[in-house]
Amino acid sequence: MALITRNYTFTNGTVINANEVNDNENTLFNEINGNLTNANIKAGAGIVGSKLDLSTPGAIGGTTPSTGAFTTLSTTGNLTIGGSNKELRFYEGANYVGFEAPALAADQIWVLPTADGSANAILGTDGAGTLSWPIRKLVNVSSTFSAAMATNATTIPADDSPPLNNEGAEYMSLQYTPWSASNRLKITANVILSTTTADRVVAALFTNSNVNATCAVAAHQDAANVVQTIPLTWWMPATSTNVIRFALRAGGNVGTTTFNGVTGARILGGVGYSSMVVEEFVP
Repeated sequence: MALITRNYTFTNGTVINANEVNDNENTLFNEINGNLTNANIKAGAGIVGSKLDLSTPGAIGGTTPSTGAFTTLSTTGNLTIGGSNKELRFYEGANYVGFEAPALAADQIWVLPTADGSANAILGTDGAGTLSWPIRKLVNVSSTFSAAMATNATTIPADDSPPLNNEGAEYMSLQYTPWSASNRLKITANVILSTTTADRVVAALFTNSNVNATCAVAAHQDAANVVQTIPLTWWMPATSTNVIRFALRAGGNVGTTTFNGVTGARILGGVGYSSMVVEEFVP
């Protein structure tokens, strides 16, 4: 029988009996690999450099794991929350936020972004589980629509000169404030027009108080009083965050033009809309 003292080194073949105690009167367990209970640990004692095996019963807190309280939980492996539709909760006082697993037919993991996104960024996925802060290409849209009929006899010459802001008639306008000076603007217009002669008809886009048109398109009307929809598209840099006024003017090369109608009469019962749309994109 061996007497156990502090810092005692056992030699090969040493036999320890269950009823033996050390010189500090600490309980010696019935076997070296026996169970360890609170009664066997001196108050204030710590387990240093040891292996804490929780494989049996497999949960911190024993039969009441929900009563466990920890300031830090660290693992070098995967952290698993068992059961179905369980929640991961983060408390702030008596309230919490958290996540709950949905009903799943297969495993799903999302890889978080490596850094925070910019202001107003929206979290996106590549469809394969990797999350990121993708740049939103389209950031804003503004539009105007008109079903009102109007006529005008002021022409826009369809020659080799830019349309002027006193030619034709202004039928639609839209004021837009860009979000960023570095963004790009796309202006799209669709104009329902007819003229009293078989000739060319012009639609022109003007910005602010510029005398010359920013962009213009022309279409040929094969016969008098034929209704057609003329599309116009223009891209431009925002350049600033100041308000930009866009105006749509139209007129025939000759004759009288009817907007949203023919020969001075409305068509499509008030649901035939001409439109102008401004879209802002991150380049």
